[in-house]
Amino acid sequence: MGEYVEVNGKQVMLSLAYEASVIDIKMIRLVNRYDNVYTDIAGDIFCYRLIESLTDSIPAGKILFGSDFPWLGPRANLARVVLTNIDDSVKRKILRENAMRVYGIDPDKG
Repeated sequence: MGEYVEVNGKQVMLSLAYEASVIDIKMIRLVNRYDNVYTDIAGDIFCYRLIESLTDSIPAGKILFGSDFPWLGPRANLARVVLTNIDDSVKRKILRENAMRVYGIDPDKG
């Protein structure tokens, strides 16, 4: 696997979800190894210290907000990020900036 997966001549970003309440070592290795692989925080809301564990294991710029909707609404994971004892700049990356970068969203173009 190269730096990016190429499909029909276009580079593709990959987002890996972790499995339930287990932070998968293989997922962490893939996210750290490849520039185009990201993970999200969707899933089990009972995974203790998920945000802290992820930010200790992979760059904050590789973590996307997720809610596992419709089974779990966004409120629980939003609170999980907001109330976690991490720097506000990391919270902004997880909640907004990373997704904007990955999906090419320009806030100035409304």
